[in-house]
Amino acid sequence: MIELDPNDASVYFDRAFSYGVLEDYPKAIDDYTKVIELDSSIEHSRAYYGRGLAYLSLNQKAKGIDDLKMFIEVTDDENARQEVVEFLGKLQQK
Repeated sequence: MIELDPNDASVYFDRAFSYGVLEDYPKAIDDYTKVIELDSSIEHSRAYYGRGLAYLSLNQKAKGIDDLKMFIEVTDDENARQEVVEFLGKLQQK
C-alpha cells in the first residue's frame, strides 16, 4: 500500500495498471511516471510501455511513441521488444 511505503515503485505500477484497465488514463500516466521516477531499472521498464499506451489512448501520439521507444531501449525482454517494434511500425504508417 502506498501509505505504508510511498517509495515502493511496485505499488504504483500495480495501481497504474489498474487505472489503465479502468480506462482512467490520466491517473495511469501519473502512477507510471512515479514508477519511472522511483525506479527506472529494467524491472520496471514496463512502466514506459504502460505509460506509452495510456498516452496513445488519450490521442497523445508523440508522447506515446516516445515512451514505447524508451521501452525498446531499456527492456531485456526480447519478445516484448520485437512486438513493440512491430506495433510502432504499424502505428507510424498511419
